[in-house]
Amino acid sequence: MISIFLLVITGCTTALWSPHRVEENIRGFHINQKLNELFVVGSGHGYIFPVDNTLKEIVMISRSVNFTPHFGGFELDRKNVITGNIRLYASSDRLSVDQYIKLLALGFEHSVPGGLSLEYNYKLSGLRAPQNDRIPLQYLKREHLVSIARPDKPIETAKKIVATPAAIIYDAVILVPVMFFALSVIYIETLVSGSP
Repeated sequence: MISIFLLVITGCTTALWSPHRVEENIRGFHINQKLNELFVVGSGHGYIFPVDNTLKEIVMISRSVNFTPHFGGFELDRKNVITGNIRLYASSDRLSVDQYIKLLALGFEHSVPGGLSLEYNYKLSGLRAPQNDRIPLQYLKREHLVSIARPDKPIETAKKIVATPAAIIYDAVILVPVMFFALSVIYIETLVSGSP
């Protein structure tokens, strides 16, 4: 009970300064073979990523191999530069022998030694751009939700600066006594029960 209470009220200052996140539903993509660019279309924006030949080939293979993507650590800065990681999984028991060999040659590894899942990690870095309806997209079977940390607007930063002293005082005045009380109760319970 006490630990739940502590969890609910901890870290007011940390929560205040945590980045804002926006959700983007990724709907489709296009590879520009000549420019070595991956254009990704979301529900609100487009994203342009320079890619190497390996990722280009993996994207082309995705037309015949069913990958499960995982997107993580995406951040957008004030200059509209977006960075993040994509991890692609393929179930090796659903691959032909040729597909399996090809994915291993492209750098896929077993996610668990001896496991059935192959995994490929790639760090993306590119630019957020307006959507372009003239680009021929390969639409995904289902949209993929990506959480993107975005920079604060100047007014949001100003509000955080104003609120920080109150958050620090709250953390110090409320949390320290509550944590001291909780630790005292745990210590007394330990003494009463006779456990070390």
